[in-house]
Amino acid sequence: MSNAPTHSVHSAIATGPLLLLLFLLFGCLAPGAAFAVDGYDQLGFRTISDDCGPFFIGKYEAQDASIAYCMNQERPGPTKPGGPWLNFDQGWVWLDDEFAAIVCHGYPTATSFGGYHLSPDRARAATQLAIWILNGTTHVDGTYSYTTAQGKTKSGHFTADNEVVAAARWLHDSAKSGSIKAAPHRARRYLGTVSGGSRRQDMLYVLPAVSVSFQKQSANTVITSGNNTYQFDGATFDIFESASGARVGTIKMDSNGRAQATLLPNTAYYLVETKAPAGYVPRHDRIAFTTGNDGGRVAIDEQPGTINLRIVKLDAATNAGPQVGSSLAGAEFTCVSQSIPGWAQILTTDESGRATLTDVPLGTFTIYESKAPEGYLPANDSWSYTVRADQLGDSGVVEIESRVSDIPIAFDLEISKFKDYGNSDQSGLEQPAGGVVFEVVSNSSQQVVGTLTTNIYGFASTKDQSEAWFGAGKRPAGVHGAVPYDRAGYTVREVPESVPEGFKRAGEWTVGANQISDGAELQYIVDNHALSTHLQIVKRDAQTGASVPLAGFTFQLLDSNHKPVSQTCWYPAHNVMDTFTTDATGTVTLPESLVPGTYYVRETSAKEPYLVGGEIEVNIPADINLTPVAIVSYYDHAATGNIRIVKTDAVDGSSLAGAIFEIRASGDIVRPTVALPRSTVRLSLPSRRMKLEKHARTTSRWDLAPHATRLSRLKRRPASCSTGRIISSTLPMPTRKHPLWKHGLTYPTITPRLISPRSMQAESRK
Repeated sequence: MSNAPTHSVHSAIATGPLLLLLFLLFGCLAPGAAFAVDGYDQLGFRTISDDCGPFFIGKYEAQDASIAYCMNQERPGPTKPGGPWLNFDQGWVWLDDEFAAIVCHGYPTATSFGGYHLSPDRARAATQLAIWILNGTTHVDGTYSYTTAQGKTKSGHFTADNEVVAAARWLHDSAKSGSIKAAPHRARRYLGTVSGGSRRQDMLYVLPAVSVSFQKQSANTVITSGNNTYQFDGATFDIFESASGARVGTIKMDSNGRAQATLLPNTAYYLVETKAPAGYVPRHDRIAFTTGNDGGRVAIDEQPGTINLRIVKLDAATNAGPQVGSSLAGAEFTCVSQSIPGWAQILTTDESGRATLTDVPLGTFTIYESKAPEGYLPANDSWSYTVRADQLGDSGVVEIESRVSDIPIAFDLEISKFKDYGNSDQSGLEQPAGGVVFEVVSNSSQQVVGTLTTNIYGFASTKDQSEAWFGAGKRPAGVHGAVPYDRAGYTVREVPESVPEGFKRAGEWTVGANQISDGAELQYIVDNHALSTHLQIVKRDAQTGASVPLAGFTFQLLDSNHKPVSQTCWYPAHNVMDTFTTDATGTVTLPESLVPGTYYVRETSAKEPYLVGGEIEVNIPADINLTPVAIVSYYDHAATGNIRIVKTDAVDGSSLAGAIFEIRASGDIVRPTVALPRSTVRLSLPSRRMKLEKHARTTSRWDLAPHATRLSRLKRRPASCSTGRIISSTLPMPTRKHPLWKHGLTYPTITPRLISPRSMQAESRK
């Protein structure tokens, strides 16, 4: 074909016959085509050479160094080979038909197509032939025929390289069948000028392109790396030009999450996901990017779908909250993924018994309890789950809740109950105590959680009650005892009303948390000791009620038959005694305890001035609240005697009235000061040493010296005293009918003296 340029003008404004003529002309170039100019960007083209590959066909290029192709085989190229650039300024249109498919999939995009591997020049020749085949001037068998602008008919056959012809045929057929398509806005047809009846060649041009690589990547490789549940293969995106909003292509990711696209340099685009990769959250946003002069790489972060795992910890007995004194907090669960080797996480429950783990990878995972909470046994089971990629919704999160019940740590109680009579002379065998009730009290709640009642053999055990449960809820299957763990332990106490009559209530005891282990049977032997108390005898004055702090009062203890009771004392030396003597405090405590019953206390000797008393009855009640020491007060009367004071005149012996005497015992006053209304006064006094002082009448001289006397037993002579002037006082002698006679009391001589009113202090005279 000729390279001689011909000039023609194409105007989009032509009207009437000229417009019809232009349509006819363009119809020759591309039958049925009607052009609407898309742009007027100017671009220069030129012919490089007339030889392309094995054939005598031209090689063309655009001024931006891009490859160009002639549209019309019968028209010459834009210039002579190596000629100057010819500027195309008549406008251009986008190609999105078969022509665009050929130029976009031919050279330089590829050098191998249809199974033919060609050199760049041969691939370029095959692409040019495919355009002419599509335009109708060359045939699929490689023959061609056309009429030139001068009206000459030319025909021939491209036979120099059948492989090039075959490759051209493949491009043509693929474009016609639609198996290859051009990306929108990738190819342009620059319209040649029309001048003087000649038509210039239209040029097909693929915009300068850059190769852009796209790489999908996981936003959380910890859960996706090595996990086959997540797959990039098959994910697709549409590419849109940002300025126009036109879709310019589609990419599809391979198994590595990679894709390539040829796009315009320095142009803004965005991606819209049309199919999410398996296991990833669908994207509904636009992924914007801009190409550069050298293409570039676009990283697309994909958020992997995950599982939210919730664990709800329950008490197997309550099917809800924990036992009193236990806790559902602190349970640890281990989550292990079978889809990702080495992936494991630990969840810890809070006070409500709940734990949540996010970002669990899709696939198969197993959970098991690795640490039980306080007061519980760890669950022996494990739970496995499988979540597939197709189960992932738009939210990208699959919710899984696992409710795990734990069996409380529990133990059993066994109580052996006996009556201890405390008789060391017995063989040591003890009688069982049946019907005794024990309460089990939670030290956390202070509430009674259960009771145990001894049988006729004195035994009681929670094991004997198959359904017994001393905790909250219902006894769960698999529990190893009736009493659940309590961090504060338990108190076991005897119900007072059930204590055998005549025996003391046993003391309560504590079962500490450190004693509690699962399945343990805590055994206790509990004795009810016979009621007993130690007897303490306190000596008291019968008149005042005050204790008498004197040692030496001796007593005997008599049983209910009035027989003396002997007791053994081991300290400071072993001694068997049947009399018991008070110490300086006036008390004596018997060394051995007494069981409930009736006893008698007999006084065998008393200390002056007290009289020996008789027997008194003592009843010790069978009361479980019996005190360790029972106090018995023994009241004694002090011995007394009569003192008769006769006041006489020392000169004439006449009786004198009005003298005042003060009578004192050694160390204390036992009677108030008295005035003699007459010359004689009689007083009843205890038998002890006394001082006698007097105040004289106003007509008498004071005797300032005190006069001592003593009331004693078995002395029956009269008592007398004298002053500076001799006076006498006589005391009457008791008769055998007198109540003091039997005590052997006699009355001593008393010698009074006058003392000064100014000196009332008494002085003892031995």
